[in-house]
Amino acid sequence: MIAAVDALLERWTRPGSPGCAVAIVRDGEVLHQRGYGLAHVELDLPNAPDTVFRIASISKQFTCLAVLLLARDGKLSVEDEVRRHLPELPDYGAPLRIRHLMSSTGGLRDSLEAFRLTGITLMDRRSVAEMLAIILRQEATNFPPGSAYLYSNAGYVLLSILIERLSGISLRAFLDARIFRPLGMASTALLPYDAEPFPRRAQGYAPVDGALWRTGSGFELCGEGGMVSSLEDMIRWTGIWGSGTHPEIDPLTHLADPVPLTGGGHARYGYGFMVERYRGLSALGHSGLLPGFTSNILHIPERRLSVICLSNSLGVNAYLTTRLVADLVPGIDFPEPPLALPDPALVSRLAKAGPYVDEESGAALTLSDVEGRLGATRFGTPFTLANSDGGTAYTVFQGGYDVVSAEIAEAPSLSIRLTRVDGGVETYRPVASGPTGAENLSDYVGRYRSAELMSDWVIERTGDGLAVRIEGPRGPALPCPLDATRPDMITARIGWFGAQFRDALRFQRKDGRITGFTLNAGRSRGIRFVAVTN
Repeated sequence: MIAAVDALLERWTRPGSPGCAVAIVRDGEVLHQRGYGLAHVELDLPNAPDTVFRIASISKQFTCLAVLLLARDGKLSVEDEVRRHLPELPDYGAPLRIRHLMSSTGGLRDSLEAFRLTGITLMDRRSVAEMLAIILRQEATNFPPGSAYLYSNAGYVLLSILIERLSGISLRAFLDARIFRPLGMASTALLPYDAEPFPRRAQGYAPVDGALWRTGSGFELCGEGGMVSSLEDMIRWTGIWGSGTHPEIDPLTHLADPVPLTGGGHARYGYGFMVERYRGLSALGHSGLLPGFTSNILHIPERRLSVICLSNSLGVNAYLTTRLVADLVPGIDFPEPPLALPDPALVSRLAKAGPYVDEESGAALTLSDVEGRLGATRFGTPFTLANSDGGTAYTVFQGGYDVVSAEIAEAPSLSIRLTRVDGGVETYRPVASGPTGAENLSDYVGRYRSAELMSDWVIERTGDGLAVRIEGPRGPALPCPLDATRPDMITARIGWFGAQFRDALRFQRKDGRITGFTLNAGRSRGIRFVAVTN
């Protein structure tokens, strides 16, 4: 098994390459733990089990556990309305409860995405206080709290502030005193800023146009994704899951049940836990992604198996790595076979036919070849579609957050139907890439203002097309291309965090004149922009 794992990860051991650290734990026994590649390319320092990585959104598990510890202390109930403890939060017309924040079922627009939509870059220095300010400016939610699931960092920013207010100490101190020190996790901590030193910490890297770049963030991070840890500490953390050794903080007892939705069904999320299936078995865990770092924990309770991958390169697909490593562990006896690679010709056809647009929402979808698998990107969020029988039905194998399945039909015309976790369906059809309807493009030129984002979007002509320039708190940003996909529907292609997000603009008219548009992004829907008249 170990030789097979080493062969799988061999490409990350080449000279000058960052990489990852991977562990396999079964029945409490560490079967394998090893670092691959370099923690610091410049210093030729290797990754190792004690190397410290940013774990990004895996941090959410510890934030949820901190909330439950405060509930045990009598400081709160997860049924409390958030405004009871954070009275400055707007009244959204329906109760927003603490458990909604923990499960991403509150409908809050995402705080990181809000920054992106104002033109702020990840290298800009921004504080948690500024994140709170933009959350408080949002006048509506994506949906009524509890009715649907849509991954949101904003809820965890609010939880972080709530923990500090009710405990009377910093989130960093609370986590250390109540979770990390009791579990012997000496290499795990909340590290708000990338600039802060920490022992044995890896540098993050990203592949850019065939080269390798150091990367990082200027944001102050908190309970949404600000923690660092080592492979050794993550082994300690997963070691208590279902073991009975620490019942008071065992996440499988308190955090990992899928959350019911008010309209029926369940989210594929608990409290800081993704609740999925892999090859016929229940699969729990979480992924993390920040500039230069990816991470994933895969836990299969029925086999008492945990696979952990922490990486300091955006080139490492940590989610896929844990699944491929799990496939190599002997004696697991998965009920279903490994996910087969799709027909390369089909992947090529589907990728070349896009982009695809949902006529109702204006959302854009692109398909691509991801290591031989069918990758999809919707609203800038990547996920992988898996198909085991060669038919038209696909399941979401990786990511997607609120998407659970897809139906891809090539006849009588090419269409892709995505089913969301709330039961809603989006139908995507291919559109020509680039500007269309050039004779009407001048209608859209102008300045549009959002009070919620404190930003103007200025649409301008560029040759035979359109571009948007965002003027927000940091000043004017570089222009981004626009694609007119349908009458009064435009897609903005905005680069951020090494990815290209395709945000949907649906324009409104009165007496034939454009009065504004509604912006739908991946985790922030229904943001209103009003045309500014000179």
